[in-house]
This record gives sequence, structure tokens and C-alpha cells, in this order.
Amino acid sequence: MPSTRRTVLASLGTAFVSAGCLASADDQNGSPGETPETESPASMTEDPYADTPETRGRFADNPCPSFAETDRTICTHSREDNDIYLVSSSQLLRPDPSTDIIETITFTLYNERDQPFSLNPHAWQIQAKQNGQWSPVAPDVHVEPMAEVPAGGSYEWVLSQRPYPTANGDRQVHATVDLEPGRHAFAIDGWFDSMGEETESESVECLALFDVADIVGE
Repeated sequence: MPSTRRTVLASLGTAFVSAGCLASADDQNGSPGETPETESPASMTEDPYADTPETRGRFADNPCPSFAETDRTICTHSREDNDIYLVSSSQLLRPDPSTDIIETITFTLYNERDQPFSLNPHAWQIQAKQNGQWSPVAPDVHVEPMAEVPAGGSYEWVLSQRPYPTANGDRQVHATVDLEPGRHAFAIDGWFDSMGEETESESVECLALFDVADIVGE
């Protein structure tokens, strides 16, 4: 993995957390002669969906889910040094139906092992977290062509809410899914073949969490 990507991932901050409390009437009014404390404008207008250095690490304390029966599951936000992993271009999708701009998130799978990684690039899945439970939301069906991510190579999936005006490229898939606001996970799995008697075949699931913002009325 390029050193710049390692630095970016390592520098992600902790997840956004907001909290509030109710004060008593005496606390709110303060002592005679004192100016009552009020919320700062920043805390009153803070946007949990804002793409800032603080919110880019929004999943740092989240457990890594798993949706496939594989030997390993590697989450983008919690991974250590691995030879196969996903990197997402953002942790937030902000689709705005009032504009012509098509917002996207790109999930890039990097293979740093010295052998190819086999997969069906159209067998990606998106899961949504609702009421504390994960459930699949896309796709309903997928085609079956197999592919390989070569040693030192990559493959990417470009996710958007509306069709993107670019066709699939070499080792690239455009995925169009109408997603509800909330927390989601993009996942893809595949395997490394055995290398003779020295190594066994190994299946790996790679996934990345992301949020879909609800910007209706903004």
C-alpha cells in the first residue's frame, strides 16, 4: 500500500459523538451578577454529516461486521497491515436530488500479495443497519463473470444514487443503488488460491462502512 494511503488511514480521528444534558434552573440562571452560560454557535450548528477531519474517522470505535463465510474479514476502518484491503474515497455519501451533480463514493480493493486475488466483481453487496441489525439492500441479482486482481493491482467500484454517465472500465464497476439515509456497509469477497504445498487457499471478505446523509430541506 502506498505510504501516503497508510498515513491518511492512520490519521483518521475518532467517531463523531454529540451529547447534551439538562441543567437545573439555578444552574441555568447562575449566581447574581454572573452571566448565564449559553451554547456556542458552533455546537448549535454542528452537522453530524459534515465531511471534516473529525467525522472522517466516524467508524473508528465501531466493531467490524461480517456478511460472508470466509477465512478472514477485513474492515477499512479497523484494519491493521493486510495484503488485501478496501479503501473508500469517503465515509459519507451526500446525494442531492435538487442538483445535477452525481455524488459518488469509490471503493478500491488493493492486492499487495505476490499472487492474484480471484473474485466475482459483480458479486458486491451493500448492507444497511436498521434498529441495530444489518440487512442486505443491494443488489437483488448479479452476473457471474470471474476476474482477478493481479499481484500489486487494484479493482474499484464507483457507487452512486443515480446512473453515472461513464461505462465500466478495466477493473472498474459502476454500481447504482437508491439508498435510504443511515449507516451502510459495502462488501466484496474472493480468495487466494493455494500455492502448492507451502500455502492453502484462503477466502477473504473486505468491507467498508459509510453513511448516507439525509439532506432534504437543507
